[in-house]
Amino acid sequence: MNWVKEQIRTFAFLHYAAEWALKQAESATEDQIYPSMHAILASVHCLEAFTNHLGPHCFGDKWDTRKANLATHKEKLRALFDFYKINVAEVQTAYDSYILALRIRKALTHGRTHEIWKENDSQLVDGRIVTSTCPKWRAHCNPETANRVFEAVTCLLEKLGEASGEGKYCYYLLEQGYGRSND
Repeated sequence: MNWVKEQIRTFAFLHYAAEWALKQAESATEDQIYPSMHAILASVHCLEAFTNHLGPHCFGDKWDTRKANLATHKEKLRALFDFYKINVAEVQTAYDSYILALRIRKALTHGRTHEIWKENDSQLVDGRIVTSTCPKWRAHCNPETANRVFEAVTCLLEKLGEASGEGKYCYYLLEQGYGRSND
């Protein structure tokens, strides 16, 4: 009997989604905020999914437990860097861009309503001067930041792929969104 086995690698689909959204953001003439936001979020989630792909191979069943003491995305990435002997200084620029993306993700996920007045920077409300605010994440949702984050995540994926032995296979998955093998 010849069974066909298909592996769905979430990180590969997210990488493709981020790349697609980035192309949409770069080609948009207006409303670049939405595809840029999508590209940033899909990029961040792609690297998270890849760490969750590698983590159990390195740390076993305790990867997703409190015993592992890996509560944040940053801690999981750093644990894999330590495991695979990757010096953060070698990928510092990409790492810093990823940390920026994590801050954008957190601000979006925990976002609150902001009021923006288009005419003045401040207004008198209930006898006090209130300054107009704009969420910080909004300034980052542009094609330039989306590209920076996408390139950073791709660099980190490739570095982890090389160190983990997935190398070219990892790159193939990123291009295809999935891997198939006959067993």
